Amino acid sequence: MLLKNNNKIILYKDFVFKQGKKASKKISKRLLLLTPKEISWYHNIKEYESNKPALGIIKVEDIYKVSETVMQQSTYDMDISVTTYIQKGVVIDVPRTIKFGCETENHRHNWISRIEFLKAKAVYENYVNKFVNI
Repeated sequence: MLLKNNNKIILYKDFVFKQGKKASKKISKRLLLLTPKEISWYHNIKEYESNKPALGIIKVEDIYKVSETVMQQSTYDMDISVTTYIQKGVVIDVPRTIKFGCETENHRHNWISRIEFLKAKAVYENYVNKFVNI
């Protein structure tokens, strides 16, 4: 799926479950978007389409690990570990593991494979920009 919305190229978007970071660890359904440079999430499509700021943003270059995990028994979950992220417009410069859940194993695989590809691409581009004069 390749869409262009709000002047961004959307590589993948779907609803997932996201676990909160507070003590309650509340699990909420969120619209998750993947662009070539970042992952962002919103309460719903209406919020995204009205150009409201994302609830959270992870830059692909700040991801150091993506893994399958268990958040609750009825979902197929993944952890995205980051060095920095943006929460409601504020840069949080503290490492964190952000937990998302998918409804099927295939859905989770689609997210992880796309994120891993973009991570590898970012590392390659960073290397080429720093060390290769073409």
